[in-house]
Amino acid sequence: MSPQQVALLKMFAMFAGLIGGAVFFLNWAKQDTKTQFAYEVREVIGIEHPLGSVPEPVVVPEPVVVPEPEPEPVVEVVAPRPLAIEMSYADFVRQPDLWPEALELTLETSVQILYRERDFGTMRFVPGLMLKVDKILPSKEVIGSVNGNYLIVPAEKTSLMPWFHDTYRGKYFMRYPGVMASAEGAAVDDGRFHVDLLEGMRKWCYIHFGDCTFDITDDALVLRWRAKEDAPIDYRAEARAIAREYLKRQAELGATDNYAPCEIYDLSSGSLLGIGSFFIPSFVAQEYHQ
Repeated sequence: MSPQQVALLKMFAMFAGLIGGAVFFLNWAKQDTKTQFAYEVREVIGIEHPLGSVPEPVVVPEPVVVPEPEPEPVVEVVAPRPLAIEMSYADFVRQPDLWPEALELTLETSVQILYRERDFGTMRFVPGLMLKVDKILPSKEVIGSVNGNYLIVPAEKTSLMPWFHDTYRGKYFMRYPGVMASAEGAAVDDGRFHVDLLEGMRKWCYIHFGDCTFDITDDALVLRWRAKEDAPIDYRAEARAIAREYLKRQAELGATDNYAPCEIYDLSSGSLLGIGSFFIPSFVAQEYHQ
């Protein structure tokens, strides 16, 4: 056979093979009822589906979305505010570290000035003055000084309670106790009283001043002193110290003087060196500590 005939024969054989393959494929697609691919081919070419060849649709389950749990709301736990503790007035008195440094007088206070049972008038303390606190007494009284003058003032006449509640708000609260009965004053033997007071003052003056004499007169306390030091001496301050010590000692013995003048004289020449006085209204020496 000529080459042209061979090529023509090959082409014919290939063409016949393709037609046969296509017929076989179409027949398979038409008859197959099991595979999804045959179903899709029939759908594309438009061949009628054989009975029972329609596969059940593949149901692809939707992914189950599990919702994330919502975070529980954060509940802020507020600790309950502790209740203020009641502090007794007696406990407050026993704790000087809780005392104020100063209080305001809220009511007027007038105090008699007494020396050896002689009335020298009164000293008036008006509201608004500041009382420098030295001690607070169980008897609901405050010992302190106003402009250098020492006195005892009823706590109710000061700003003690408002000060306490402002200072310790939310921590403590306090109430004044009931009215406390005042202690009965001890009876004083006049003779023994004057001897003890005079001898005690003389010993005290000897210890503090050395070569001196001391007397208690109706007008003033009198110290006659021979100073040994050449350094300048503040005789007024020394006289005030003597008057204060006198008031302290006589109060311890049960007397009621709250004012004492003192005069200091030179022991040799008798010349007046200095004068001073001390005033402590309502002084209670055994309860007072500087």
